[in-house]
Amino acid sequence: MGTRHIITLSNLLLSGTLALLITLFFVGGAILNTKADLGLEPEYFVILFIWGIGATFGFLQFLKNLVRYFVLSLFTTWASIPLGVYLGYIMAK
Repeated sequence: MGTRHIITLSNLLLSGTLALLITLFFVGGAILNTKADLGLEPEYFVILFIWGIGATFGFLQFLKNLVRYFVLSLFTTWASIPLGVYLGYIMAK
């Protein structure tokens, strides 16, 4: 297994764990609960959807072994957190 494969697996594990924890925090209503009936904010699941796109690029990097998929995977998995929070906030309005 090459260096890029190890970096990709480490990235997916670390960013995936962080994305899941942040998603669960925001879905649970964060600090201010705006939906009194359920207490859930399902709009923030968009974070995991965007992270899944980055994970797909990581999987393609294993199959094709191209630097392009490696860079896309690294960028998309980490950009999914702020982008997903922003999109979830817009969708929750």
